[in-house]
Amino acid sequence: MSDENPNAFKHWFGPDAIARTEAALSRVHAGFDAARFRDGLGDLGPLALKDRVRRFTEALEPAIGLPFPDAARVLVAALPPPVDPDVPNQFETWLWPLVHYVGRYGLDHPEIALEALRELTCRFSAEFDIRPYIVRYPALVLERLAEWADHPDKNVRRLVSEGTRPRLPWGERLSGFIDAPETMLPILRRLRLDPSDYVRRSVANHLGDIAKDHPALVVRTLSEWLAAADDASVRRTLDALAKHAVRHLIKAGDPGALALFGYAASAALSGTVSLTPASLPVGEAVHAELTVCNDGPEPVRCVIDYAVGYRGASGGLRRKVFKLTAVEIDAGASWRGTKRHAMKPVSIRALFPGEHSVSMQVNGVILATATFELLPG
Repeated sequence: MSDENPNAFKHWFGPDAIARTEAALSRVHAGFDAARFRDGLGDLGPLALKDRVRRFTEALEPAIGLPFPDAARVLVAALPPPVDPDVPNQFETWLWPLVHYVGRYGLDHPEIALEALRELTCRFSAEFDIRPYIVRYPALVLERLAEWADHPDKNVRRLVSEGTRPRLPWGERLSGFIDAPETMLPILRRLRLDPSDYVRRSVANHLGDIAKDHPALVVRTLSEWLAAADDASVRRTLDALAKHAVRHLIKAGDPGALALFGYAASAALSGTVSLTPASLPVGEAVHAELTVCNDGPEPVRCVIDYAVGYRGASGGLRRKVFKLTAVEIDAGASWRGTKRHAMKPVSIRALFPGEHSVSMQVNGVILATATFELLPG
């Protein structure tokens, strides 16, 4: 019996996608060669998701059999109505190869290709396939993006931000934007109060990408945006955007990111960590009891996280921070909490026997650490 997951994303590109692609293109292009398309697909079985997308795209090119400007018009004419990203399961996943077709075959026709991507992204995001155009035609694409920032379709406005993320997962890295991170800031500023949370979340993710290379710039930018908030509603919107944008900086204890939300290191804070059991086999859980005391005369706002020090293959500890809570501790008061942490191997992290640690981090500062022994499972 096969242990393959029938819900794996690669199955987006199987018999149903083949049939929908053939029907859509045959409807608008009498010369579409469905038999040649199927022949070009070959055996999809062994292929993973992105390999299937590439195979579909490569099979489409000879089956459409037109120069790119004409092929682009066919692709746009074949599109279903735009989708609303706020409605679950609306995205037309079968269109991904059509989007990739434009990304792959349209580079000598940037104006036509960008128009096609604008239409396609209203049905399936073109965030991956606009990137080759950014690399080859940065001035032209930036001009278009500035126009699209006011587009009535939220999918297009999101593409402005998502398609230009410097470190978009699965996407081509945009080294030009990594080296010149301020390039997109004026456009991102225009989108920061977009009526769609879908767009604002993309802006936050874009800033989060920039923060991986230029944390001070992102903190300064968000500080300016927050300072200019002119009413409570705008402030709440920008607070949510900023918290998402700097979430990794917060976990890393970045003082500037913490200060955006009124958190700062305080000499008045002290803490303890107590672990049970003292040793446990791989697969079991360690239980932590955590205490933070405020010995000062004023309340202190606290972001409380915990960090596990995992022993690596070479014997050193690799620290991983996990979110816990945010509280305000009154003068002379204490906060107490418990946490159960399973010591199970996962696909991105192997476990090795030996001494491990649990630390409590408050406002970016380690207040206390305790250790336990991980035994072979």
